[in-house]
Formats: sequence, C-alpha cells, structure tokens
Amino acid sequence: MDNAYPGSNILVVTLTNGESKRVEAQSDDDTLREAMA
Repeated sequence: MDNAYPGSNILVVTLTNGESKRVEAQSDDDTLREAMA
C-alpha cells in the first residue's frame, strides 16, 4: 500500500464469517477504537 498511497498510514484488514458481520454491524467509531486498542 505504501506505493499506492505514500504517507497515508492506511491499515488494511480482512475479516471473514462471523467477525466480518460483527464489525460491519458496529459504528465506524467503534471499529476505529477497537482497531487502535
């Protein structure tokens, strides 16, 4: 990703099955807090 968006500090995560459904159902703020914990 560094080549595509230099300096953007993008974190790419792949979730599957139940975990993807759980995260999709929560707010963006909750997801951000969880990812940064």
